[in-house]
Parts: sequence; C-alpha cells; structure tokens
Amino acid sequence: MKGPPLLPSLEKAITHPAACLVQEDSTDTEAEGVMMRALLLALLLSQGCCDINRDGYWISWKAEFNKDYTSEREEVYRRVIWEQKFSEVMKHNKEAAAGRHTYTMRINHLADMGKCNACWAFSAVGALEAQMKKKKGRLVPLSVQNLVDCSFGEGNKGCNAGLMTNAFNYIINHNGITKESEYPYKEKNGSCDYHYRHKYGRCSGFRVLQRYSEYELQKAVANIGPVAVGINSNQSTFHLYGQGIYSDYSCAGDKINHAVLVVGYGKEGGQQYWLIKN
Repeated sequence: MKGPPLLPSLEKAITHPAACLVQEDSTDTEAEGVMMRALLLALLLSQGCCDINRDGYWISWKAEFNKDYTSEREEVYRRVIWEQKFSEVMKHNKEAAAGRHTYTMRINHLADMGKCNACWAFSAVGALEAQMKKKKGRLVPLSVQNLVDCSFGEGNKGCNAGLMTNAFNYIINHNGITKESEYPYKEKNGSCDYHYRHKYGRCSGFRVLQRYSEYELQKAVANIGPVAVGINSNQSTFHLYGQGIYSDYSCAGDKINHAVLVVGYGKEGGQQYWLIKN
C-alpha cells in the first residue's frame, strides 16, 4: 500500500528563531505621527491597496485576534505586512474558486506557543498525551514548559531550538513530566521547576521512523496513534493556510524547521492527505 503523498519530510525537526520587531521606547510627536500616516498611505498605495473597504477588514482582523499595537509606528509596520498578505490571500482564494488549488488561505496569527519557539515540545507532548489517553482512558494535558525549562541536559535549547527525540529522552531519563495544570506554559525560558513527586506522563521508549517513508508513518498512525514529525514550514502559503487539502510543490523536504503532530490521514476527491495538529 502506498502512503499519502503530501508530507514534506519525516525527519526529526529543529526549530529556528522567529523574526521579531525591535521597537524603541519613545513617544511619537505630532509631526512624527503625521509622517507615519503619510508613510503608511504611500506604502499602501505602492502595494495597490486602494480599496477603502480594507480598513474594515483590518479593524475586524485586529478585533478577532485581539491585536492592540502600542504605537502608531508599530501599527504602520504591521498594517503594511497585513496588506501584503491580504493581497496574496485574495489572489490565491480567487484561483482556488476557479479550481486551481485544493485549499483556501486566510490571515492567521501566532499559534498558542506565542513568541517561544517550542513547537518541538508541543509535538512531543501531543504524542505522549495520546498514548497516556489510550492507557488511562482520559486526556490529561502535559507540561510543555517542563520540557522547555528542563531538557537542556538532553540537548534542547528551550525557546530557541529543540528536537522531539531529545524531549522523549528527557521524559525517559526523569521517569515522566508534570501536568500542564501544575507547570503551566509561560511562552519563555525559565528555571527548571520539575519535581519527581508531580510526574504523570511517562515514556518507556520511542522509535524514529524510516526517513521519508510515508508508508511507515501511515502504519504508525493507524496502529499506535499520533506521531511527532518535522516539516518545512518556510512557505508563506503554510502560514496563510485557511482550509482544504494543503499542497505546495515548492516545498523542500530536506529543510526541516517546524514540528507538528500527525493525528490521522484520509482521502477526499481522490486526493490523499495527512491530518495535522499544528
């Protein structure tokens, strides 16, 4: 049996630092504010953003994702980026409506991991939570922060980088990790606060699947459960994904930089797909 064809890679993942905005702590003067508004107008016009209705979309998007920028300078910076993405999304979705793509896009926001690059920890914890549910019959959220703070000895680097294999080795070496309720996620590195008396999720071992073998992955998902995997998330289409079966053939499968959890697979309209928890 041939496995679904869409996963870029099965190799273990290492994260990379996300881009961030460095902003001065200063108060905008009235003149500076006028210049910023003029700059915004010029930049938006240069992008062909002449539809006044986009103001409404911008306001709605900020409200949906609770965005409240601290200065007009940052608002300008974010709006210009948003305008570029908006145009890309509208163009793609128009093509999708014409049958040229199998998925639609939307302007998303940062996932629950926030500013901490802890996808490796979320992926590992998700796989372990699924196994604990199979064993005990209930889903108990486990502590991502426990792995972020405490698995440096196994080779992880907290919010800067990490591997799921290192995370599993930490859990094995310490006979478990803490529940999320007892060691909540803080979106930043902290001092290790793990205590063996609070351990819950345990791992007796793990296996790395054959590289690039989607058949092996399919068997593991079907017979064992959700699997922690690494993918290439560099494509802007990935970050703007809305719904449908995602496929981008410009993806380079050997450039792994993001960890996710494969929770299932299926087939729709003759096209096979993986079901991913990001």
